[in-house]
Amino acid sequence: MTSHEPLRAIEALMVKGIEYFLTKHSNKVIDAAKEDYLKGVEGDYKEFGFDNWFLCDFKYEDKDMMTYYLQNQTVMAEEKPSVESVRQSWFSYFEVFEIEGKSLLKDLFTRADYKVENGELLGDGTIVAARLYPDGSKYYIEILEQFDGETHQHVTGAVLAKYNEYCSQFGTVEIEQFIKEHSLLLYKFMTVFRNISFQESDAEDELMVYQSDYVFENRDKVIEEISTEGSFEFVDEDEGAEIYSVALEGHIVEVVISSNKLEIEAPTEALRKSVKTKVESLLEGYISFVQDIILTIDDIL
Repeated sequence: MTSHEPLRAIEALMVKGIEYFLTKHSNKVIDAAKEDYLKGVEGDYKEFGFDNWFLCDFKYEDKDMMTYYLQNQTVMAEEKPSVESVRQSWFSYFEVFEIEGKSLLKDLFTRADYKVENGELLGDGTIVAARLYPDGSKYYIEILEQFDGETHQHVTGAVLAKYNEYCSQFGTVEIEQFIKEHSLLLYKFMTVFRNISFQESDAEDELMVYQSDYVFENRDKVIEEISTEGSFEFVDEDEGAEIYSVALEGHIVEVVISSNKLEIEAPTEALRKSVKTKVESLLEGYISFVQDIILTIDDIL
């Protein structure tokens, strides 16, 4: 067996696994997973990484997806090591160090080191979002994303802020346990920053949402005016709130209407001002301005 064959076997198992769930299993499992994965994330790349998280980390009715797969599919003896590798794998962010022709990965949260068998093309100092698959005493890496230096500081800082918030609310847990049990958080940050990296807006604005808040008393009238104005398009309903979007200068600005509050969420200050002018003119007499705020990415997730 060559040094990369265990990873190829894992990749083949993952392909069979996702095909099984897409073609032979109830859609309610994938639907439930996508509801979790997509919540709070928008953009062209919002489903990026979903298959990996779904097969490796998602649980439905307290069962992981490999358990479902094994209960319904015949697994060959040579596939069983791959099944165990998937079950024992974990997703994190790593910094790469080149040592004696091998890639050594340092987990940016636990600070643990792992020498991987298939990291020949990784450059020294590279930051990656990746899944590690153990195979006996060896490790194989599947890279989903690479971060530049500035971006990795944002994502790791945001994750650590969530970790500290969790410990404050529920008691102290080891960072390793938190990362494994809340991998969805890491996937969402990765997806958000992947979307940002493909946008052509100003770099300073890309990491922020410019929000304006209003309150009102007559929700029906507000929705009627917004929905019939013409430039606002109904997008979705989330927990009772109606979400509308308006396209300006190649960007999307959202207007979220809850029970007694309206929020404008824009990617730049200039776009917020444009939509504020439109909304305040349209809803004059029906809404009252509360505040303008700027949310950073760790405020959003």
